[in-house]
Amino acid sequence: MRRKATSTYYDVIYCKMPWVVPVWRKVQGRDGAGKSTKRPKVEPGSEELRPGDWVEVLPLEEIEEGLDHNRRLYGLNFMPEMRKYCGRRFKVFKRVNRMMLESTGELRTIRRPTYYLEGVYCDGEFHEGCDRSCFLLWRTEWLRKVNGV
Repeated sequence: MRRKATSTYYDVIYCKMPWVVPVWRKVQGRDGAGKSTKRPKVEPGSEELRPGDWVEVLPLEEIEEGLDHNRRLYGLNFMPEMRKYCGRRFKVFKRVNRMMLESTGELRTIRRPTYYLEGVYCDGEFHEGCDRSCFLLWRTEWLRKVNGV
């Protein structure tokens, strides 16, 4: 008779070797060290944007103040292609609630307000000339609502 495996990956990592997780996070740069303490003080839902609303993307300097050492705000990357849109006005296309990760096929729910803007696409300039023209994701903290054009 074959013996059934009693330990799973979870058991090995979290129960038998609990020291691995903090060490691995430190190797990946996700240990919290060096994070910026200056985050924009915007509560989720305080400035709800709707499709068709006009917004202005904040200047690059203001956006970079709120990013951590990995150039992220609440886990979302500020991509190099997004720099050229700073300081310009766009219409909100839609709010993003869920997205599928192409690498794993996992469907993720986005908790913090995140939006697509009309006419704002990744041109692939910093991704080896990729020509997929993906939408860029924008956090509420990077946008300022304006009245009309």
